[in-house]
Amino acid sequence: MERTGFQSLLQKVSADDLPKKTLKLSVYDVDKRKVRHCLGHVIFPLTKSDTMTGEVVWKDLEIAPQAAAALGDVQLCLSCNPYNNRIKATICRLRHLQGLNAQDAVVYVKVQLYHGRKMIKSKRTVPQSASGQELIFDETFSFGVSGRFFDSCSFTFSVVRAGSSPVVRDVVHGQVVIGPFMYARGEQLQHWQEMLANPRNMVTRWHGLEPPKKG
Repeated sequence: MERTGFQSLLQKVSADDLPKKTLKLSVYDVDKRKVRHCLGHVIFPLTKSDTMTGEVVWKDLEIAPQAAAALGDVQLCLSCNPYNNRIKATICRLRHLQGLNAQDAVVYVKVQLYHGRKMIKSKRTVPQSASGQELIFDETFSFGVSGRFFDSCSFTFSVVRAGSSPVVRDVVHGQVVIGPFMYARGEQLQHWQEMLANPRNMVTRWHGLEPPKKG
């Protein structure tokens, strides 16, 4: 099936910089719940020869990449209440943690509330031994968030390996970001949107841990 819908987007780039730039176009499917699913993308180098011809170019979509690392899974439960300006986050379980390289490893989950790039609040669970295949936490944290900020805040859930002594630093093993479209994609975005669509109800999902972001 061929879909047509011509639309022009203007982006100012100097002639000297143009050959150094690359254009990335991503295609999304929006389902009945208005959840966006990335179908794939096209990478297109903006060389001078490409821009001077004015020809129509067809490119095959590259399938959107999936998470590369199997670090383990975390089960999270979210609930929002726009009437009292609260969001509750429950860390339910961890399972299949990989790459800790020690049977005596101790882990905890850190929950951070962000508004934009600014970290507003941070809370953490009680540390547990990571020796089992599944760790049960069932710890709930409540955060004060004005309802008008529900579309501009996000939560980062980090599984952290505790240092073996006071002089050994804690290390983030993996993390998950749950939030609106500007912060999250896929299952993480769906979880957030389902929470907003069902206020005062607990919405529970499993999420695969991703490598911690550098910087």
